[in-house]
Amino acid sequence: MANGQVTTRSRLEAHARSLPLSLRERYCGLVNYGNTCYANSIIQALYFCVPFRKEILTFYAELQRRRERGRRSKSGVPLGDLVPVDYPYRNNLGGYRENVLTALADLFAEVHGLRGKSPNGAGVSVATATAAGRSSETSVLDGAVLAPQTSAYTGLVEPRNFIARVRQSSDLFAGYMHHDSHEFLNFLLNQCAESLREERRIAVSTTTDASKRSANPEESWTTFIERIFQGELVNETRCLGCETVTRREEHFLDLSLDIEQHSSISACLRNFSAHEMLRSGDKFYCNVCRTLQEAEKRMLIRRVPQGAGAPFETFQIFGSEYEAFLRVCNISDDAEDVDGLYELFAVVVHVGAGPSHGHYVTLAKSSGGVWMLYDDDQVEMVEDYSLQEVFGISESGQSVTGACSSDCGYILFYIRREDQTNGHAASDGLISTM
Repeated sequence: MANGQVTTRSRLEAHARSLPLSLRERYCGLVNYGNTCYANSIIQALYFCVPFRKEILTFYAELQRRRERGRRSKSGVPLGDLVPVDYPYRNNLGGYRENVLTALADLFAEVHGLRGKSPNGAGVSVATATAAGRSSETSVLDGAVLAPQTSAYTGLVEPRNFIARVRQSSDLFAGYMHHDSHEFLNFLLNQCAESLREERRIAVSTTTDASKRSANPEESWTTFIERIFQGELVNETRCLGCETVTRREEHFLDLSLDIEQHSSISACLRNFSAHEMLRSGDKFYCNVCRTLQEAEKRMLIRRVPQGAGAPFETFQIFGSEYEAFLRVCNISDDAEDVDGLYELFAVVVHVGAGPSHGHYVTLAKSSGGVWMLYDDDQVEMVEDYSLQEVFGISESGQSVTGACSSDCGYILFYIRREDQTNGHAASDGLISTM
């Protein structure tokens, strides 16, 4: 191993060990299986969305228990306490169907040090490991399971099974072509949410408790994907003939913003809700006037998610202002949680001329506040000014990846910080694409 790699790994290890046990995380590269940087970059960004990571690892703990129940059921071994009498999946002991969600959970567990081989060669799994006398489930929730289960906070993970499951699940990603990371992000979140909804439907249909059944299994129930990433928009259209305002609500997992040179993300958010005139061939049909009318239209945010990504649909953002913190201001009158403050925690960076060409890397902020650069199997600590380099031309004229400056932030991930008014920490995220 080159001296530079040894030094980099030593710095990463030292940084991880300097953190409190509950905040420790691993800094692992991901193998590229032929143009899979679009997936690797998203995985790394989502791993640093702490609320999402906790949910996935908690899901993994339950998944492992259900896999063990399935193994015992098939082998005739008594289930014992593994299946409570009122367990809603008792008639579905085979466990979760293996899908993109389960593959993602396995991958996160391996990155986090809960799965695979420990340095001494012993197998590691949430289902069997305990930490400091506590159950593995508790350890997953507080993150402390890292210390007893691994002596290394760096490494290389092979997402082979995850990539194979993705290719089996979607014709779009079935081949070995380069793909758009924004498309992959939407695919991944939607696949995970649908798998969770399907398991919910199975749980409700197989429960023996009639009071838990309903005509609509998804009524008043949301997945953790929706709780973390889903927001709500309000499309308001005002007829200029009768002044009637028509409102239509719709959900979103990310906000796609157009970025102009020398503008800030906040300015782009405001522009997102700018008034648009509907006239000539774009007139609005008013149900009150019963005819086509000129109208004024705008889009407002009614509910901002906890953790969010903002994909910005342009590759020409050099000179844009870097904003580590963001406060959403273009909200509707009946908006919820209007004072949320968001902090940037990850940026998926595109290198090249278009979303389906070039290369993707990720800049992610560790729990200790240090930024990491993930370039497939390579991981290194970087200075804060690297963030400015993907928003504008740096003083050195060099890009994050060291080549001539052609890198730009493509997907920004923000997380809602602690609410200063009530002291409660929020876990939502905002995704913005550029």
